[in-house]
Amino acid sequence: MLRSYFISAFRHLVGRPGTTAVNVLSLSLGLACTLVLYLFLHQEWTFDTMHANADRIYRAVHVEKPPGRDRFKTASTPFDLATAIEENVPDVQAAVRMFTMEMPMEKDDGSTLREVLLYSDRGLFELFEFEVLEGDGPSTLADPGKMVISRSAGVRLFGEGSPLGKRLTLHQEGLHLPLTVGAVVEDIPQNSSVRFDIAVNLQVAMPMFQEQMLRSWGSIMFKSYLMLKPDASAEVVSSKVNAVCKPYYDRFLDQSETSVYMQPIREIHLDSTIRGGMSPVSNPLYSLILAAIAGVVLLIGVLNFVTLSLASSIERAREVGVRKVLGADRNRVRLQFFGEALILSFSAMMVGVVVAELMLPMLNRFANQTGLDLVLQLDGNTVAVLLLLPALVGLAAGAYPALILSRFQPIQTLKSRVDVSKRSKLLPSLVIVQFTLATALVISVLIVGRQVRYMRDKPLGMDVNRVLVLHNMVERDESFALFERFRERAETIPGVEAVTAGSNSFRTNWSFFGYTDDQGIYRRFRFGKVHEKYPGFMHLELVAGRLWDQERSVDRETAYLVNETFVEAFGLDQPIGAKLPGDEFGEHEIVGVLRDFHYRSLHETIEPLLLAQSHVNLVPGISDVDVWEDPFAFNYTYVRIAPENITQTLEQLERIWSDVAKGIPFHPVFQDEEIAQRYRQEEGVERVVSTAAIFSITLAVLGLLSLASLTVARRTKEIGIRKVLGATTWGIASILVMSYIRLVLLATLIATPVAWWAMRTWLQGFAYRIEPEPWPFVLAALGAIAMTVGAVGLRALAAARANPVKTLRYE
Repeated sequence: MLRSYFISAFRHLVGRPGTTAVNVLSLSLGLACTLVLYLFLHQEWTFDTMHANADRIYRAVHVEKPPGRDRFKTASTPFDLATAIEENVPDVQAAVRMFTMEMPMEKDDGSTLREVLLYSDRGLFELFEFEVLEGDGPSTLADPGKMVISRSAGVRLFGEGSPLGKRLTLHQEGLHLPLTVGAVVEDIPQNSSVRFDIAVNLQVAMPMFQEQMLRSWGSIMFKSYLMLKPDASAEVVSSKVNAVCKPYYDRFLDQSETSVYMQPIREIHLDSTIRGGMSPVSNPLYSLILAAIAGVVLLIGVLNFVTLSLASSIERAREVGVRKVLGADRNRVRLQFFGEALILSFSAMMVGVVVAELMLPMLNRFANQTGLDLVLQLDGNTVAVLLLLPALVGLAAGAYPALILSRFQPIQTLKSRVDVSKRSKLLPSLVIVQFTLATALVISVLIVGRQVRYMRDKPLGMDVNRVLVLHNMVERDESFALFERFRERAETIPGVEAVTAGSNSFRTNWSFFGYTDDQGIYRRFRFGKVHEKYPGFMHLELVAGRLWDQERSVDRETAYLVNETFVEAFGLDQPIGAKLPGDEFGEHEIVGVLRDFHYRSLHETIEPLLLAQSHVNLVPGISDVDVWEDPFAFNYTYVRIAPENITQTLEQLERIWSDVAKGIPFHPVFQDEEIAQRYRQEEGVERVVSTAAIFSITLAVLGLLSLASLTVARRTKEIGIRKVLGATTWGIASILVMSYIRLVLLATLIATPVAWWAMRTWLQGFAYRIEPEPWPFVLAALGAIAMTVGAVGLRALAAARANPVKTLRYE
């Protein structure tokens, strides 16, 4: 019996290829979106769960409210914080300090490379689960002369074979430190917030810091991770931690409200409110956006299935009647319709897997901004999803048709007295729901695209066109010499307009310096060490004072440039000639004020910035630092090239670089592309939402066509009578079309406030943003109406042109 029902269901589906194809397409798109979403969310929500003690590991977060500034939270903490907690809070089993920095390293063959090093206490392996493939991880990390590397780093650096005993020389603060590979770990999973290719003992980094920076609790650049004892309470430990830390904070940051927040490690990745982490984080709003998009497309697909099932229910009413006359009860009829739904759903799942594979590259471009790379693997969880998801969708999609059609009475169906539309008031609601969702997505696409273009096209206050960025992979002193050697020769090339250098690139965080001035007021500002030609090279606008004068040698050590925000934040009424408030600095003065320019992402507001050619007179007064790379080196060289013969110019620059930077690879990046990298996630959102909008609109139109077919079938006699009484073809078609336009207009009215609220919420994540304008809402409404007229109008015209003799003989 069961076999016969499935055979009957299969024959029914094959006998109606158009309807079956639409159903499979609708469900497959929805299932593909849901499958891809599962892969993304599984990665996002399982961050750091691979560590055995993940439920006991916390990251210390520095919370500070400086006078006159907003409260901020950062994962960067004082050097002594972890030690003070471990020594004074018995509930803490272990504490580890760590930080990452990109440093130059030299291979035995003389080639130079730039590697991101993890500097860490030896307790790293006590807190975190890293699979050691060769050597001994804990003992290696305890030795300042050794390093732990990942398996892929070993292959990349030393080729195939065991890297144990191989050596790299670290160039750091004028020191040349040989480091030997003592242990190899398996590549750390992407969903770990603590990752590294090379890890060394924290003591290796000590020569980079002055003693006052290490001892000051206002100097925050170290990450502090704590592991509680098994029976410890996080709330109790948190209060004890703040009690231990308060005297130190009061001593060094008495003008600020400061505390320590203990963040569970599993919450790190989805908390974008805390800056200064060691790995990319994800805005949880984007997870919600993707979940909503997948849900919308899947819902529209299910609604289309219901709509098409009801559209065909009139002709299937007799089939139900015949089956009941032959002895089938309601449950067996339901079984048949559920069987059809399940066949369709699993067929759609197979198509959906193919669609998901095609969608993954696009989603990976979005996900890579958070350090993920999604792959469709047939592991246990994925197989369960591939089986469970279509089963649930099939049951949900088939439930309503099965319940409605199984109720038909044999006498009524065989006499053709069944009117499904009277039983199902859900049909107009289906149109409203589908077009509400589709219209909201279209509005979102238009606004997201407008914001992305705004970020891409907004004037930054500097000229980044045709600017080439080169990474100087050498230590501080050598970086100046390398730049000068390169500049002298590069400026002789006809295609080179200018050359300059600086400590920071627009892909990295600019250094944060802080100190307490002579009035007890805590001050913080961004810092950049730059070449004297940097302001003119970048076409920065001067609003007061002067730029550096190359004829004044004293400018190199004593003259500073600041931006407008610096002047406002420091309360400088007469900034020209002023000094930084404080009595620890060397001789200096502010000689010029630059108009604010966007040296960071448009996600963030412009902060106080100080540019200097030398840090010598500045350092004595600074107590706090938060840096990504050496703030006092020329880490980057900038070259502005002419628009003509760019390829030839690049070839000449590469030859010069090879001559003056022995062993350092030539990897130029155009600065405008570097800046654009900051907005890849938003561009990914735009692509994802655009694709979903196309899917949802397509499915909504297909659903509308099916519903129009149902309407025409139900009103066939009415159409014939109207034609006999003199109604025109266009008049009849307009009556049918208008009934749907009213539904679409209602859907647009519902979608407008929903989309406006969603986009306003999303835009809050940008310091510089557009305001939603009326035109996206109007354009989306007009588009929905046009699609309605096109989809319903064609079907209505075909029905209105039919011979009234045939239509009056209908049924």
